[in-house]
Amino acid sequence: MVRSSTLVGILLLAIVGTGLLYVGWHTMSSGAEATCSVCGRPVHAESRADGVVDGREQTFCCAACALRAREQTGADVKISSVRDYELGQALAPAAAYFVVGSQINLCMREHVHMDAHKEASTMEFDRCSPSVLAFGSQTAATRFRAENGGAVQTLAELQDSYR
Repeated sequence: MVRSSTLVGILLLAIVGTGLLYVGWHTMSSGAEATCSVCGRPVHAESRADGVVDGREQTFCCAACALRAREQTGADVKISSVRDYELGQALAPAAAYFVVGSQINLCMREHVHMDAHKEASTMEFDRCSPSVLAFGSQTAATRFRAENGGAVQTLAELQDSYR
């Protein structure tokens, strides 16, 4: 017959083991990098955009990806928040100034694509290009544009260019 102290020991070991498994799973899953709801690229704090697509909240790697989703699918995409490139703070899109087409594009992983014969081919289209970065003030956007190129636009101007 099994002693009660042995049963208590086995039960305690099972509880501790289960707890350790849970802590390990939680640590691994909470450290996972956020990815874009549309293209699957990593979401950077400096270019993140949040929105609602056909009634569902989604996270985008950048405002360009969100606007391209609307353009390509015809889905009802409303950008509810963008991140200030310099400060990483959430901004209301209507209050932001956007620099479009600068030399900085956080979404670009590779600049050279290979064809089936392993030869470099030019990229014809990337959904996150031209880059769209948000700023909390027109002064900050203009200063960034002077150093990195691009054009400063309001949300209305930006949305018009993606219709």
